[in-house]
Amino acid sequence: MWILILGLIVFLGIHSVQMLAPRWREDMIVKLGNNGWRGLYSVFSLGGLGLIIWGFSEARPDVPDFYYAPTWMPHLVMVLMLISFVFLIAGNLPTGYIKARLKHPMITGVIIWAIAHLMTNGDLASILLFGSILIWAVLNRISVERRSSVAPVVTSIYPDIIALVVGVGLWMLMLHVLHGMLIGVEVIA
Repeated sequence: MWILILGLIVFLGIHSVQMLAPRWREDMIVKLGNNGWRGLYSVFSLGGLGLIIWGFSEARPDVPDFYYAPTWMPHLVMVLMLISFVFLIAGNLPTGYIKARLKHPMITGVIIWAIAHLMTNGDLASILLFGSILIWAVLNRISVERRSSVAPVVTSIYPDIIALVVGVGLWMLMLHVLHGMLIGVEVIA
């Protein structure tokens, strides 16, 4: 379990720098340059993600279950994950109506992703993983909201159309292929 915890500390720690230590981040960008900072950020992110994956796979078989999802829950989770994918894509596109309305659709997508996974996974490792990410995402959303007061301006509806098409495509790919291949858990058998 300690590998999972270490991975969460590294991964969420580097993703919290702008929220918790913005001046240090700016100093590092000046010192290392933008590409140097991105490289350092990427190394810590990928290292933390690797530790999370390793730690989660090691811990999950041996941890207690605190609750079990009802049989209908996976259907609701699939719908929530579709919304999450659309929001995650919208967060990386120019401002459309989704981005203008949510302001930070990527963080909202992460919140929905974490809640959806907590709804179906009641083991200790899952609660630790998805609960930690949920708490981080909520705090990050609050922090970002405090830092930025400029309302985004809608440029067109095309970013929303792209977010819907790509989001649905990635959702279907994850549902039918990637979740089983990457995570080891088949969503649709």
